[in-house]
Amino acid sequence: MTSVSQENQNLSQFAGKVFGDDWTIAEHLNEQQQLVVYVLTGKDKEKPGLLSHASIGLSDYELGRDKSNIPLGTELVGACYEACDYFDRALANTANFIMSQKLLCKPGVIFANVLDGFDDNSQMRHFMFAVPSLWEDGLYPLQFKTKTVLWLQALPISESEMQFAQKNGAGELGQKLVDEKADFLDLGRQPVI
Repeated sequence: MTSVSQENQNLSQFAGKVFGDDWTIAEHLNEQQQLVVYVLTGKDKEKPGLLSHASIGLSDYELGRDKSNIPLGTELVGACYEACDYFDRALANTANFIMSQKLLCKPGVIFANVLDGFDDNSQMRHFMFAVPSLWEDGLYPLQFKTKTVLWLQALPISESEMQFAQKNGAGELGQKLVDEKADFLDLGRQPVI
């Protein structure tokens, strides 16, 4: 396991408290064994059957700077039912992709095909990013000496939903998903479009 900064250890503690009582952290290396992302996975006894996940370390890659000229970084979060055994790996792959390609990730951005190859029975193939909503107001921006950490929730969406967003905008898709009460925890759900 590679060395983890004190800030990222503090970040892990923070996310672990938000996610619940029982959490673990795992190291994920990209295929070239050059980039490391940790993924924290938490189980909350008040939300049985739910797994919450957060990248740890993606925020070390600067997205921009705040008004005080402090680097801004983001961490990805997501959740699924316990039956899904790959969400953590998909989140780690996405974080590695963001770092290796130096991509901007913000609400409304869609990363295509990041769920391909994990579950051939699922129609969810893409991640759309949004301001986290599942953990109430628990995931607020954190300020450290070397960075400010923002959170983005990875929402699994289907091909038809992605095409709708490309045509009508991510906001319209988000509203449609809310109106149809899409269950983002179920990667086996049917598309709303």
